[in-house]
Amino acid sequence: MKQIFTAFFFFLKISLFAQGYIVTDGVKYLGCTSPGYGISVSRNPTNSSITTGFSLDPRGVSPPDGDYTNLFRFDPIVDVGVRVFFVDANQTITTNLLLSGALTELKFSFTSNYTLNSGTPFYLAFYTGNVNFAPPNGIYNNPMFGWVELVNNQGVIQMLDSAMEYGGAGIIAGTQNIIPVPEPNQFVLVTLGVLLVCWHSHKKPNRARTGRLDKRVLMCNHKLSAQRVDDNLIKSFRRAWRDGRDIALRCPRPQRSAGRNERGKPHVSAICSVA
Repeated sequence: MKQIFTAFFFFLKISLFAQGYIVTDGVKYLGCTSPGYGISVSRNPTNSSITTGFSLDPRGVSPPDGDYTNLFRFDPIVDVGVRVFFVDANQTITTNLLLSGALTELKFSFTSNYTLNSGTPFYLAFYTGNVNFAPPNGIYNNPMFGWVELVNNQGVIQMLDSAMEYGGAGIIAGTQNIIPVPEPNQFVLVTLGVLLVCWHSHKKPNRARTGRLDKRVLMCNHKLSAQRVDDNLIKSFRRAWRDGRDIALRCPRPQRSAGRNERGKPHVSAICSVA
């Protein structure tokens, strides 16, 4: 029975989480598109032509880059939309993190810009959804997560790498490692498993025994003759005794007496081994 429970929970461990998958062409670099450098972000995992996105528009120069544009305005496409955040490489991108306020979210503003210095790569995290309308509260019911690595190359924004996932709970920036998400339909299996364990525990409580099982106890409890009790039999009984297992006796010609032991089972007068 122990092996059955072990196999059951191992199955749950490997099947309880949906892995999601990487969306082909989930992030595309559009190059210089008026008024800035465009990034296309998929919002439909099965149709890469259904996209949203944003652009980074050059706005000017500030120290220390005196020769190249390093001030950019975030300019999102107004549709279903994509929420964009600054992240670090290998940072976990999930709903909880993105909505926690711990990350800087890029927002459109006529008066403020973002400093992206030349020659320094940076990562942006994406949060959008496979939906038809932009959510009023900014939380997507059918989310998609992604990231892009960009660099300001002497005033020109260029894409170095990217990834977009769907079906998982998020993705790790700079990788294609998807964060698995628990599958609701698998919770039924968990509930059944817990009930099964509780039922089995109630029906057969732990019978692990303490104390010493010696030759005299063995002979008394099972009505055995001294000739039938050897060292190997004592060792087998002791293992079963300490593990709390039922002790059954097996022999070529079982002889049962009229008496019964404390378990209500007939005494056995001749044995060969422990079953």
